[in-house]
Amino acid sequence: EQPHACLDQLRERGAMAWDTSQNQYFLVRHGTVRRVLQDRTLLRDRSRAGAGTAVARTYDAPPEDIVERKNGAQVLIFKDGEDHVRLRTLIGGAFLARVREARPVVEAIVRDAVAALPTTGAAFDLVAQYAIPIPVRVIATLLGLPPGDHTKVRAWSEDLALGFNPYRTQEEDGRRWQAIREMLVYFRGRLEVARAAKTPDLISDWVSLNERGAHLSEAEIVDHCIMMLTAGNLSTTDLIANAALAILRDGGLRDALVHNNGLVGAIVEESLRVDPPVTTTDRIVARDAAVEDCPFREGDVLTTSLLAANHDPAVFVDPHRFDAMRAERPHLAFGAGAHICLGAPLARLEGQAAILELFTRFHDLQLLDESVQLRPVPGHRGPHRLMVRG
Repeated sequence: EQPHACLDQLRERGAMAWDTSQNQYFLVRHGTVRRVLQDRTLLRDRSRAGAGTAVARTYDAPPEDIVERKNGAQVLIFKDGEDHVRLRTLIGGAFLARVREARPVVEAIVRDAVAALPTTGAAFDLVAQYAIPIPVRVIATLLGLPPGDHTKVRAWSEDLALGFNPYRTQEEDGRRWQAIREMLVYFRGRLEVARAAKTPDLISDWVSLNERGAHLSEAEIVDHCIMMLTAGNLSTTDLIANAALAILRDGGLRDALVHNNGLVGAIVEESLRVDPPVTTTDRIVARDAAVEDCPFREGDVLTTSLLAANHDPAVFVDPHRFDAMRAERPHLAFGAGAHICLGAPLARLEGQAAILELFTRFHDLQLLDESVQLRPVPGHRGPHRLMVRG
């Protein structure tokens, strides 16, 4: 659960190390990680990764029947240069406009989720019954998906998350591709609904942009629907669960939150620093060149450890201690630079609403098992389950 002994040793030895298991460089110091993430000469396009690297293994060829994915998903997180700017402006602009109006929707979904939890002192899994349903419902609602579809959308997003694991089994890979097949069909249908009905939702916003002449294809809209369900589901679930776990382990923190609801923002930010839901992100060297005064070859992969950077003692005093009262907290949980997480404002909103409502309703929520197991998803950090009693 705590990898910091290893990360601390790596950081003391230098800014980066060679990871023989991944065939990639591993970066651990806050300043180096931040500068690399802000370096616009480095790439996110996984097809540019060198053969044999872990990133190249995640960029696999789709089954022949999924012709839409022969060039990969058309999403902004894996685009660079003008393509990235275009998609970030069009896709991201409409998304952030919806997020700015989303607080009432998010708070209503959170209230419903808390109301569905056992109130009789029965044990329940805080991850499965609370942290997972909230993000799926939020993004599905913003996309305008019917409530009756939320269950299957959640199942699809769980199967798509298997793609984050470069060591997935053949069976897991089959489930992932089947989910993609079904989601491609499903979201093409949702685009037809949006064209006909003009409903007030994100898919309709994107369709309207397209109809007004924006350079945004149907394939790009469909792929961003899929991306948002997958990325928003896994990472925000872990954010909620990690923050809840920190409070469950610290009675003083729980009491402080109950007496001062305004502390929730600081708690969520400190949770993002201590236990970032996404622990690593990659950059790919575009051509032979020096980065951070080190020579690299085209195709080399630089894996930045957001987790290690967030625990760098050069930046954070007593870095492994959870301290919601820190004066400054320049964490890198959402990355940095041009590719800083688009969903960060929504994740913060969901995390704060979910934590505040949970501990307002359950003042005496108790963690039943201290031996918390993390989800086995490389590059992500969050508990597999949290058994609690209200």
